[in-house]
Amino acid sequence: MTLVKKYSLFFLIPLILILINNCNRKSNYIITGSTMGTTYNINIFAPFVDVDSLKNKIDFLLVDINKKMSTYDKSSEISKFNNYEKGKYRVSNDFLNVVDKAIAYSNISKNYDITIKPVLDLWGFDKFQEHIRPDSSDIENALKYIGIKNIYIEDNQLVKLNNFVKIDLSSIAKGYAVDKISDLLNNLSLTNHMVEIGGEIRVSGYNDGEKWSLGVLNPLNGNIFKVIKLSNKSIATSGTYNNFFIINDTEYSHLINPRTGYPIKHNAKSVSVISNNCIDADALATLIITYENPYDAIKVINMIDNVEALILVLDDDNQIIEVKTENYDKYYVN
Repeated sequence: MTLVKKYSLFFLIPLILILINNCNRKSNYIITGSTMGTTYNINIFAPFVDVDSLKNKIDFLLVDINKKMSTYDKSSEISKFNNYEKGKYRVSNDFLNVVDKAIAYSNISKNYDITIKPVLDLWGFDKFQEHIRPDSSDIENALKYIGIKNIYIEDNQLVKLNNFVKIDLSSIAKGYAVDKISDLLNNLSLTNHMVEIGGEIRVSGYNDGEKWSLGVLNPLNGNIFKVIKLSNKSIATSGTYNNFFIINDTEYSHLINPRTGYPIKHNAKSVSVISNNCIDADALATLIITYENPYDAIKVINMIDNVEALILVLDDDNQIIEVKTENYDKYYVN
């Protein structure tokens, strides 16, 4: 959801606080920049890094991914596909890899669906539009063209079954970009690093000999809720408590349920997903937050190997409670 994430990215970052307390600054190299409507931060622990040269490589990679997956760019690969008539369409390997992963998660749960763009457009999730509350009849009509069954991959091409199918990859593209940067750094033997784009994070190796410390924040007050330590893992967050828009004095979540076509309404305030790769964590964080019942979401996650999830839910007494997978606690710092 590109624009959905545009509004939420500013708030995603505070859900996870990067705690770099142990670094010898002479060996701690930081590279920052802008991409995908948000910012990126890269922290590398190494004897020496040619920062300018590396930043050029990173920016080139990010521009390339954005050119393929940004719905804001009308000349991008995804925009061309969305405007293409039904049939086969040849796309890049990056594009195909991301869509293939998205299809896999859509087959696990209908709460995740990249064909949701027609409904997002109705709600004004486009940087050129105002948020509006669409007519229920328009939503009902748009839902006819939403469903992962309307696209599939064949002969390394992406196929759309009707002219009205449009996809949005912003619920997964940033995670993919994080992985690509991390792979680049590993290929350059810079194996101790942290890569973050808009709150989606992947850590590799160690931070001055220790695992990377990350603070999961309380969505109600911004204080650290729990500290976790990770190495060679990814974490992605999605939250609702500060991610909303207002139409006629009514507050709506920035996240749309692809089953109903309406913004979600529930008491889950934030979701944190830990997995090996950030593309998985990114997609699954969106998948989980769309569930009205957090326990149903956890059941889905329990079916997926090497994934842990934490949902912070506001109870009837306005207290935050944890709903989590069985092994999430192993990442906590006691």
